[in-house]
Amino acid sequence: MQSYFKLSRNLSNKKATLPALVCLALGTLLAGSVHAAGTDVSTPVQNSVTLSYQVNSVNQTASTSVTFNVDRKLVLDVTTTDTDWVPVVPSQDVTTAGAALPALNFTVTNSSNDATNVVLGLIDQDGNAVTGFSAPGSAFASTPGAVVVAIDDGGNTGSPVSDGVYTQGVDTVLTAGPNGVYSLGNLPIDGTANVLVAISVDGAEANDVYRSYTLVAGVADAGGAPFTPSSLDDSGNIAPGSGATPTEVANGLTTVETVWADAGAPAANADDEQFDFFSAASGLGVVDGAADGQSSDASGFTTRVALSLAKNAVVLYDPITGNRFNTDRVTVDAEPKAIPGAVIMYVIGVANESATLAANAVTLNDVLPTEVTAGDQANPATAIVIPNGVTFAVGGQTPNFNLSSVTDLDVVSHLECSTPTTVPAYTGAPITGVGGDLGDCAAGALAYIVYFVTLD
Repeated sequence: MQSYFKLSRNLSNKKATLPALVCLALGTLLAGSVHAAGTDVSTPVQNSVTLSYQVNSVNQTASTSVTFNVDRKLVLDVTTTDTDWVPVVPSQDVTTAGAALPALNFTVTNSSNDATNVVLGLIDQDGNAVTGFSAPGSAFASTPGAVVVAIDDGGNTGSPVSDGVYTQGVDTVLTAGPNGVYSLGNLPIDGTANVLVAISVDGAEANDVYRSYTLVAGVADAGGAPFTPSSLDDSGNIAPGSGATPTEVANGLTTVETVWADAGAPAANADDEQFDFFSAASGLGVVDGAADGQSSDASGFTTRVALSLAKNAVVLYDPITGNRFNTDRVTVDAEPKAIPGAVIMYVIGVANESATLAANAVTLNDVLPTEVTAGDQANPATAIVIPNGVTFAVGGQTPNFNLSSVTDLDVVSHLECSTPTTVPAYTGAPITGVGGDLGDCAAGALAYIVYFVTLD
């Protein structure tokens, strides 16, 4: 569009050869779109000027214009949508078909005024802290067996669909190319890709251990995959690890120059790290800087062993000492010993220590030692006092298991997580063990099985 502002005046000196007053009219033409990063690259911006005046009462005009092309402003932004450590479980395997596994979630957004190819790098930070997350404990004991970087739900980078979990065979797995660099794709202006990072976890990993990762996105040169990371822009900025010589390119009105305009990470965010896309394919131990053609953010995993299991044994009675507990079922009156004829109470405790994960179809099988006989077989006429409760450690907690309803030493008593398929009971004929189901154990659930044996 053009706009004009015009003033004119007749000249009283008809001999004048130059205007006594001129009018300037300015106009600007934008032939492009405006996005988050501003006007599209290569848009011609035309600025016109019109001069209007009179000479000897004769109207005169003159006009001219200048046009320049909008240069290329490249800005990538990597942000995790995770707000704290993502829980995983030992023995999970990213190669299991159809399994929906917890994953780190990142968005990679092209906030540039042009589409650009994007490369990704992943930094294993071991058990390091993640900015904004709760403080971590110990690191994983072993390196994850497999790490997958994928685009969520097929990777429609123009209009991403995301479910936040990694499903083998559904999500688009990115394959690391030369130097361990992943080619994400060509992101359009304002385009966003949802990127997942999923891992296989060793079955021996303990509860509450940590592993963090930093995802780094970098601008790449034009061309097909595998993409070549860009080594420098036209304003004297170079990519970390590129070894390029900074070059300030003269700005041309009709040419298009490239400028990296990323803001970098706060100095305190040590986990938001620069990446060497060129030789080492690794983090550089330096916080992501401004105008380096990169952006990074971190997230991490923590193990949540859904179920912890512990077994407790208490000698309740021996033929010499008598009962351990008073008839109030609380007070300890004596210390019976594990001699032949003694009655021992076994309590098996199960705790789901996860705050979010359920354990389904929980089944227990306990084989009796050959030196004992199930129940109170040796003392049919003796009143064995069962305590109202017992307290012992199960994983990271120490619950008190309420046994006030337990009265029969010759049956298996139990508290399930939910209604079981097969009620826990003695197994075998003669009895050789205890087995049954505890149902589905929701996050935070407790269950127990209690039974009694007599030492032969």
